[in-house]
This record gives sequence, C-alpha cells and structure tokens, in this order.
Amino acid sequence: MFFDSLYYEVLLMYLRRLKDLREDHDMTQQNVGDILHCNRKVYGRYERGQAEIPASMLVILAKYYRVNLDYIYGLSDIKDIDRWNK
Repeated sequence: MFFDSLYYEVLLMYLRRLKDLREDHDMTQQNVGDILHCNRKVYGRYERGQAEIPASMLVILAKYYRVNLDYIYGLSDIKDIDRWNK
C-alpha cells in the first residue's frame, strides 16, 4: 500500500511539474513536442500521464528548462540547476 501511494504521489508531482515548466516558459504542447521530435498529441499524453515519457526525453527537458531531474520528479524543490552545481 505504501509504495502504491508513494508511486502516485511522485507521478502526480512529475506530471504537474512538466506542465508548470512548460507554462512558465510560455510554451504550448506543440512547442515542447517540436523540441522532443514528437507531435503535440504524444506530448499531451505524456503530460497527462496517459503514456510514459522516455527517460531520454526527460533529460532533454531538464536541460532545456535548466532544472535538475530531481526537481521534475518532485524529489527536490530546488528549481535552478545552477544552485545544484555550487
């Protein structure tokens, strides 16, 4: 039971952060899809949790948004990647 609730908590945080990062950068799902070389519908499924986003795409987004993967997954609230490097 604990792992099920923890899984959903992490999943919801990461989905929320994907959307928040996109919106913080004034981007559409189409814009992000273009960066990831996938169409808007596919990226929309990733953002809604209807499909699992490949780890390689998460790395691309983390680099693009300049955040750490731990931030995307909700394991850290440190958003700025430069703070991680100090």
